[in-house]
Amino acid sequence: SLTPQVPEEAAPIAGDAQDDDSDSEGGPVTFGDFQDIGRRSPAPEDAADASGPPKPEQAAKAGRLADAARLAKQEEIDAWKATRRTSMAEAEAEREREAAAKRAAEARKAAAAKAKADKVAAWKAEKLLAKEAERRGKDEAAAAAKTDADADDGARAAAEDSKEAHVAVDVDAAGPRGVSVDGPLGRYPRRATGFARCFAVFWFYAKAPFALITYALRLGALRRRGYFELLALISAALIAAQSYVMVQCLELTCCLVGVPTITLSLLIVASGTCLPELIVALVVAKKGQATAAVSTALGSNIFDILIALGLPWALYASTEAPVHIHHAVELTCIMALSTVVFLLFSVTNNWTYTARHGLVLLFLYFLFNVYVVLDAIPAANVPGPSGI
Repeated sequence: SLTPQVPEEAAPIAGDAQDDDSDSEGGPVTFGDFQDIGRRSPAPEDAADASGPPKPEQAAKAGRLADAARLAKQEEIDAWKATRRTSMAEAEAEREREAAAKRAAEARKAAAAKAKADKVAAWKAEKLLAKEAERRGKDEAAAAAKTDADADDGARAAAEDSKEAHVAVDVDAAGPRGVSVDGPLGRYPRRATGFARCFAVFWFYAKAPFALITYALRLGALRRRGYFELLALISAALIAAQSYVMVQCLELTCCLVGVPTITLSLLIVASGTCLPELIVALVVAKKGQATAAVSTALGSNIFDILIALGLPWALYASTEAPVHIHHAVELTCIMALSTVVFLLFSVTNNWTYTARHGLVLLFLYFLFNVYVVLDAIPAANVPGPSGI
């Protein structure tokens, strides 16, 4: 009568509890056992409501199951945390590897840039040294050339001084062949024969006044010392003085011979005043500078028309009376015709001139001289600038 009566509804539960105890004694309680018991066993409140207060064995088992569940949950959380830490460690290691690779690439790039900069700096330094060496070589060569030139100038100056101080006369060469004198006039021509001798003798006496002026003004010494600007001014003054003397001689000759002044002006004065331009054109044309030769001729004519005529007319008309020119139509037409012929040669041949063009121009100038001579002859009855 003292044995408690177990309700029929609770008997299966008790039997199950005994089976579970027997099973738990054989091994540890797992999370799966906890789930099975949870599915088969009602909640403690339901059991209490159904059968009254739970038994101590059931309470202990429920506690163990709860502990096992908590333990399994904690193990799952720890495993997840460990997996996360592992993945984070792997990600951190990957980032470290990427950062190390980036640093290595930047280091290689910086090393390549530094090597390139060093190479460029070395090349620039080498080029600068080469330029400096070349400049020093040029300076040394120029200094040596200047020293040699100074020595040559000194030797020439000494020779000129000794030549001027001592005039050597070749007594044996005196007679019909002339005297060989190394004086201010130079050496008299003795070896030439025929026409060449005649031209050499003529040139010797023709240049005598210029040689005497050059000797008197010591122009050779100025040239040797490099006073070229002063020489240019002296040459311009000499040309002006000689032009004045030539005009006076021309007027005197015209009065003595009875030839119109304009005739000798067109034949002699015009060509005489253009001799400097002719010499300059010959020099530059020989050097292949055709443009400079043409510029010299055209510039000389422009200067003669605009300055050589404009300035005297302005001065004379402002002080005396207006200038009136007689018989200027023919000369103006001839000048315009020569300009047209030059332009035709230039345009038709693409500004290229040959010997044929030069011969044509020379022939035209010859015709102009014939026209001037015929104009000076009254019997020819040719209309021209002389008005005869």
